Amino acid sequence: MILVLTICFVLAHLLPRMAVAALTAGRRRERDLFSPLRVLTFLALLSVPYLLLLSGNIELMSAEVRRSPLVPDLTGAIAAWVAVACAGFLALALGLHAPAGGWLARRLPVLHGRQFTAARCRRAALLMGGTGVALYAVFLHQIGGLRRLWTFMALRTDVLAGRGYLFNAYTLLLTFTPLLLVYALRFRPSRIRTAAVVLAVAAVCAILASTGGRGGAVTLIVYSMMTAHYGVRRFRRVVKPWTVLLGAVIFVFIVAMPLFRTEGAFERYSARPSLLLRATRDEVGRISHQLSGLDRGVVIVSYFTPDRLWWGSSYLDLLSAPIPRALLPDKPPVDDGVYVTALALGNEVRPSLPARLLPPTSWPPGNWVLYMNFGLPGYLLGMFLTGVAIGVAYRYMRRCDFSPFSVYLYGYSVMGGVSFSNYNLIQMAVTVAVAVLVFVPLFRTWLPALRVHRPVLAGTA
Repeated sequence: MILVLTICFVLAHLLPRMAVAALTAGRRRERDLFSPLRVLTFLALLSVPYLLLLSGNIELMSAEVRRSPLVPDLTGAIAAWVAVACAGFLALALGLHAPAGGWLARRLPVLHGRQFTAARCRRAALLMGGTGVALYAVFLHQIGGLRRLWTFMALRTDVLAGRGYLFNAYTLLLTFTPLLLVYALRFRPSRIRTAAVVLAVAAVCAILASTGGRGGAVTLIVYSMMTAHYGVRRFRRVVKPWTVLLGAVIFVFIVAMPLFRTEGAFERYSARPSLLLRATRDEVGRISHQLSGLDRGVVIVSYFTPDRLWWGSSYLDLLSAPIPRALLPDKPPVDDGVYVTALALGNEVRPSLPARLLPPTSWPPGNWVLYMNFGLPGYLLGMFLTGVAIGVAYRYMRRCDFSPFSVYLYGYSVMGGVSFSNYNLIQMAVTVAVAVLVFVPLFRTWLPALRVHRPVLAGTA
């Protein structure tokens, strides 16, 4: 049964690309390895290995979901998730190619690539990097140092609580810095300069990963590759010796990092590194679970029947988001993924509970929060609008002649930055605001848009 569902899942997610290929057959079409439909299809298909594993043994599903009283029919819930996820992806693809994306992109002010000269990129990178490192040092001082964080990594959420804005500020500044250095390679490329930029990217990845997270480092690598692809030289194929090596390093990093989030992990693994190697090897078999949103989706489609929908009440939590928790002890969570975790553990919860009464860990729902609030129609509408937003970012990047500013905004949107969960809405507002406030003053004035005639479907295929 689950194997049949897996085949249907794959076919449904390949259908939009096949449709675009059929519609553009015989036309001159630009092949873009990082086009939105390619990236979104790849990200969606990351759930396939987990589905294949479950088709062989459903007991491999996480214990929380298997034992949850809120998921009485596990196979039926997986079938429901597959159906809703496939419908949502088709809505996403429709939004991606909707005319509204081009209309909106043409009305945005342009920060053009010709404003990013070599000298400006170097000066801006020095300023952003210096400020980012200084803010990182302040952040470490406030949490009592990096060793304290790693010693109490199991309580990472509590240690980092109340420092979200400082964390976001240094993360964004340090992310922008290597992107400018990568873009500057277009002016005077050389092996020495390229090696120096690679080391800079690796150093920033180490800083971003030092707080126990994986997302910042992984997405920085993707953004850097996008900047090189669009701003320096187009990649003609993905599989190369260096990309295989890079992929292997990222895979090991994704597998190993969560091992340090358990109690006493830092002392245990630092004293006996061989244990880390053994634990990493054992964890490889469970990586497919971490790359898929199946578990949280199964919980959501099982629990949220029409009489249990929240009808927008989770968005009331946003009203208290700017208030410090010290002034509002019963402040509800900013991250609505903790509600999903509570449901997975068998607790029936509704907004707006105090965050202290909810689990410390989060299963981020992304656009599935719209299913939690408004059912299937809300989810499909949200996926369509997400596709429109990504289409806007992609077309805007082309209008800006692939400036680092526009490449970052596109990369952020296509890598999951656009969704309608509370956490993502706040992150999106902060990210776009900081990007505009940083890039615009450093690279001067907006320029009027250049009229570039490009095929719409070809660019998004």
